[in-house]
Amino acid sequence: MTNKPLPPPPVKPTPAKTTSQAAFIPAEGSTPDNTPARVSRITAEQYYMRSLKHYDEGDLENALLDISEAIYLDPRFGPYYSTRGMYYITRGEVTGAAADFAYALKMSRRDWLAHYGMGILKYKEGYMAEALLAFDTALKFKPRRPEIWYYRAAAAFYNNDFERASESIEKALMYFPANDKRTREAKLWKKEIDGKLPKKERTRETDTTNPRPPRTPPKPIRGKS
Repeated sequence: MTNKPLPPPPVKPTPAKTTSQAAFIPAEGSTPDNTPARVSRITAEQYYMRSLKHYDEGDLENALLDISEAIYLDPRFGPYYSTRGMYYITRGEVTGAAADFAYALKMSRRDWLAHYGMGILKYKEGYMAEALLAFDTALKFKPRRPEIWYYRAAAAFYNNDFERASESIEKALMYFPANDKRTREAKLWKKEIDGKLPKKERTRETDTTNPRPPRTPPKPIRGKS
């Protein structure tokens, strides 16, 4: 029986450009008690960048503290919420992740990371059709992100849409760097997917003998698409 792949770690988005160039105080009403936030010598973007560094070092707690501080200082910048949502997924806090993704999408329907995160949540809940819709939307904005294609392949596979799964895993392999060890995980899934296709549709180089799916999806690519 095939084991469903687990969620990947948060995607580290391209450092976002913000309007924060100096200490920033949100407008009145942006904080829970309807008062202006305190002055900080560190900008929201600096907290955001520091949170990514903490995450890369495996320090999820401080990553969450810093991204929350960025949100406190600049509550109108949606990508901070989608980033925190991915951190919540890593910690298994589904409710917090869903709330942050929803808020990010309320600010901008073009937030690819929020769509991607929503897709992962739907995937974890077993709603593959809804997951596919979210991944397709994310791909409209970031068509070269291999982790989105990878998850799209997995969702299509469990939705018994093997042709779509095959197309998606091929795209994932296309965009993963050739020397990246994560490519191996995608190749394992390719074997599993090709084993479900009619024989004439299988790619020539694929050996479907005893296919084994990967235990977890590949670690997301860093940087620009």
